[in-house]
Amino acid sequence: MTNWRTSAAVLCLFTACAAGAAEARDRSFSGSVTGPRGTSTFAGTRSCSGGTCTTSRTATGPAGGTRSATTSRSCAGGTCTTSGSYTGPAGNTTTRAGTVARTPDGWQSQGTVTGPGGRTATYQGQGGCTGTTCNRQTTVTGPSGQTVTRQTTTTGDGQGNRTRSSTVTGPGGGTITSEGNRTCTGGNCTFGGTVTGPAGNTATYGGTVTRTP
Repeated sequence: MTNWRTSAAVLCLFTACAAGAAEARDRSFSGSVTGPRGTSTFAGTRSCSGGTCTTSRTATGPAGGTRSATTSRSCAGGTCTTSGSYTGPAGNTTTRAGTVARTPDGWQSQGTVTGPGGRTATYQGQGGCTGTTCNRQTTVTGPSGQTVTRQTTTTGDGQGNRTRSSTVTGPGGGTITSEGNRTCTGGNCTFGGTVTGPAGNTATYGGTVTRTP
């Protein structure tokens, strides 16, 4: 179970969690999130120039362990090339490279994720929006052929407020579901939600994000 849950975390880091990097404006952000194990803090910056946007972020967990990630996206002619790296508390690094292309109905993505030991997983995704609701599905296939799939639905109001529901399904059919929301006023956002694991165990989380120009 640990491996596919880790894959889900990396998938989040390199896909939907980094989607905002395509917005063509510079900014910094910071905040905190509180869950069952305590409070984590995070901070980052994003800059865009010449069609390329780069986002760097760090997070410190309740026990003091630090994680860092850098992602980059360059777009031209309806296709974006993406890359990134993630370094965990022990110094192990995971890298990712891929592409995102527009389609008549939305977008498609594909690429590879390479772990600290050199083993490689592949991912494929697709999604689209109708009105203010967007749906996304991404599948990661590991070195041994096992798959992890995530399906996400997000509904926003164009003002930074949104609700999101997500289901991650592991190789054995076990699922992790999450329901969350975000409310923004000016440069300050609050968020929270509930995560339910394969055994039905539930955890809640909440936090804040502050953005600066």
